[in-house]
Amino acid sequence: MGNESKAPQAVLNLEAAIIVHDGAKAALSQRRVKFEESIEADAARVKTLASKVENLKDEVRPLAIAEFKETASKKMWGGIGIQEKSSIEYDEADALGFAHEHGMFLILDKKGFEQAAPALKLDFVKIEKVPAVTFPKEWKS
Repeated sequence: MGNESKAPQAVLNLEAAIIVHDGAKAALSQRRVKFEESIEADAARVKTLASKVENLKDEVRPLAIAEFKETASKKMWGGIGIQEKSSIEYDEADALGFAHEHGMFLILDKKGFEQAAPALKLDFVKIEKVPAVTFPKEWKS
């Protein structure tokens, strides 16, 4: 290329910085690989434990729902709770027919319809509260 001795000092500084940067980046990459290898067993253990936690939550959910249905208490053992969420069932064709009849929608806006349905009290819409189990974010010892 051109004469290196005539390169502006800024270009020489840039070249030196790039060389140092690339070396640091390569060293970091090597350390990252070694670190990932060093925590492999811990990562596998965490994954196994997470699976166990999910399986145990699956065991607790029906117990909590049964307790709620029996006692109506939404506060359970160890901070576990119950939230009642609305479940709505309806025939989409009937809902669309209703919407057209009342000039509400050109197409069925399911979200909008489901928000309006409780107030409309339509005979083809079934709304019920369904209990959902919640777990604390942190367990107290």
